[in-house]
Amino acid sequence: MKNTTDPLDLASLEESTFRSRYDDGLLDLLAGLALLAMGLSIGTEMSGMAGVWAALIFPMWLGLRQRLIEPRTGYVEFAPERRAKLRRTQIILVLGGVFTLLGGVAVFVMTNREAGGPGIMKQLGPIPFAIALALPALIGALLLGVHRWFVHAGVIVGLVSAGHVLDLPFRLTLSTAGAIVLLIGVVILVRFLRAHPVPELNGHGTA
Repeated sequence: MKNTTDPLDLASLEESTFRSRYDDGLLDLLAGLALLAMGLSIGTEMSGMAGVWAALIFPMWLGLRQRLIEPRTGYVEFAPERRAKLRRTQIILVLGGVFTLLGGVAVFVMTNREAGGPGIMKQLGPIPFAIALALPALIGALLLGVHRWFVHAGVIVGLVSAGHVLDLPFRLTLSTAGAIVLLIGVVILVRFLRAHPVPELNGHGTA
């Protein structure tokens, strides 16, 4: 009897493999680190860096993935259709990152004592910018099915909004949100690394 594999099973396997690229917590860790650095910079002599941390930190993802993740899971060559989807997704996420960068710059400008804001912007304070910072997580969660990124977005918007209502410093609430996201990323990454040790090489130099 001819042994065949259902194309639907192959598509499902490829989809699962594609989504698993983001199950290691590395991107969560970097996002939390960027938010924490942004929050800690606001109101200090490093305020000018608040809007550029994301642009400095997120490009580290590919190199760290190649160093920490791929030796444990291997490298998968996707079909042309999947590679095209991956490129589209990456473009969208990059645009989301740019939006985050612009949002960070706006946060710095709007929280500067010399900067003002008409009516509603003063009432909402940093909440619109928290939403801008959470958008990449929402976009990624919707496109990639990484549901925990909805939690990250909720943490960012929820803490900043609560802090604004309670008249807490934006620096404190954003830093706390970043620390929470960072901690989640660290926990997931540590679990991943423990569950996927680097294969030992045999005497012939192969796993």
